[in-house]
Formats: sequence, C-alpha cells, structure tokens
Amino acid sequence: MRSFEQALITHASLTLCHMKLGSLFNIQGETNDSLNTCVKLYNRILEPKGIEIVVLMRREKSSLIYVYHKNKLKHLLETDACQKVLKPFGYKGHDVYDQMNQLKIRLQQDEFPHEIGVFLGYPLSDVLGFINCEKCLLIGHWKVYQKAKLRDQQFKRYNCCIQDMKRRFNDGVKLESLII
Repeated sequence: MRSFEQALITHASLTLCHMKLGSLFNIQGETNDSLNTCVKLYNRILEPKGIEIVVLMRREKSSLIYVYHKNKLKHLLETDACQKVLKPFGYKGHDVYDQMNQLKIRLQQDEFPHEIGVFLGYPLSDVLGFINCEKCLLIGHWKVYQKAKLRDQQFKRYNCCIQDMKRRFNDGVKLESLII
C-alpha cells in the first residue's frame, strides 16, 4: 500500500493536483491481487475528485498504471482536433472507455503508441511533433515542438508541485489530504 502511495506521489502528483490531465507509471513487485486491492481502494478515494486509476497493461513483473481526470479526458476526446490525431491509430468515437480499450490494444503491439501523449494531456501540437519526428525544441515532462519558452515555465511549475507533494507526503501528510 505504501509503495503504491509513494508511486502515486512520485509519478502522478501533477494529476492529483489538477495540473495535468493524466499520468502514467510502471509499478513493480505488486501481485495482481495486491495491485487490484490498491486500485480499488484509491479509486474510492479519488473518485470524488474526478480522478480514476486504471491498469493499462500487466507484465510478468510490472504493471502500467494510468491516473487521469475522467471528465477532462472525456472533454478532450470530444474535440475534432483530438479525433484527427487519434483516428489514424484506430480510435473511434468519443467514449472514454472505448478509447481506453483501443489504447490497451495499441500497448500490446510491438511499437509503443506515440499518441499516448493525448491521454496524458500533452498539447496536441507536441503529440503530433513527436509522431511526425519533427525537431524537438525542449525536453522536460514531455518533448516540446512548439512554444518552448511557455512549456519551460510550465515545467518549472510542475517541478515545484512535485517537490512540494513529495515533501509533504514524506512529512506524514496523508495522500487524501494532499489531493486538491
């Protein structure tokens, strides 16, 4: 339980603080039963805040965890711009769970799905820049292809939030109290 909480703080602080649509991380060493218990427990805690946790993929020794704002993702998936990015990769419709199932299918393929940046709330211009192998201007919480100065300032705010969440968590503040 503590290791799952630690992983949430380390890798999903920005989502828990409503600064980012979604976060993704691997967790190792958890059995399926233990992981299922943690996901159910924290979904009950996070659901009132509009946040959901999903296991996107399980491997022999690790699992890929996705933490996201359901309504923010739903809103994003309904936009024409987002649909244009996702459609070439087999995503259809606007339903969050249908889109998530397609993402799970894409994760099982040989190549990592570059469109995953959409689900993490990266700017669509940066997702497309990555997909199209454009010249990267900045590397921070993601690769930036446009508006580097703006993103650099954003990354600095992100880093402050993460450090603050980690410090407060390590000082004994309960996870539920840290979530905005």
